[in-house]
Amino acid sequence: KTELNFSMKNFIYDFEPAEWSYDVDEKILGDCQLIDITDDATGEVHSEAKKHTPIYVNEIGHNTNLCANVRIMHKNDRSVYYYACIEKENAMKKGDCVELLVDYGKLYENVRERKGYGVANLYGNVGDDSDRGARLQRNFAARQSIESEISKLSVVRLYYLAEFLMERIFPEINESIEDIFRHHVPSQLKSRFLVARRRLHWIGERLEQQLEKCFGSL
Repeated sequence: KTELNFSMKNFIYDFEPAEWSYDVDEKILGDCQLIDITDDATGEVHSEAKKHTPIYVNEIGHNTNLCANVRIMHKNDRSVYYYACIEKENAMKKGDCVELLVDYGKLYENVRERKGYGVANLYGNVGDDSDRGARLQRNFAARQSIESEISKLSVVRLYYLAEFLMERIFPEINESIEDIFRHHVPSQLKSRFLVARRRLHWIGERLEQQLEKCFGSL
């Protein structure tokens, strides 16, 4: 996905897709690209990704007692590979077991902070997303970032973003909600779908405002 499309999807699905994305060097129509292994219908890891090892590799975060033994390498500017890399000083003997750990680097810090093991949590007394106040502050900052992104879009980029949202995201969310009520089991309605539907509507209003602004400047 383009970075723009992914940032919108990530916001809509309450930032879960950010846990499962990788940046690559290849561009799409001049835009930065991310590999996204989450389902457009839920924002959760899709079924194909669950069949492979990488999503089960944990992260070392800022724990100095843990050592990364997996390296993430890019290939052909568009593919991501995980390689086991056991340092000599941590050499294993036959029959030994070890947890696979990777370091996702600085770009993963926002995810760490929401989960409670970022630098701000450990040393700055900032709460994770279970802390309502801290969560609201992060969400307001994210909303401002989305508004800023949309305010810079041209008519052409607005079109492609709206096309992505209307063809890939809205139908999936709508179908999920309708399917639950169709089978008369509203108790299965996850709050994430309601949040997603509300945020998608909010983004739509901002896109409409920006489109009017673009045409007004012609």
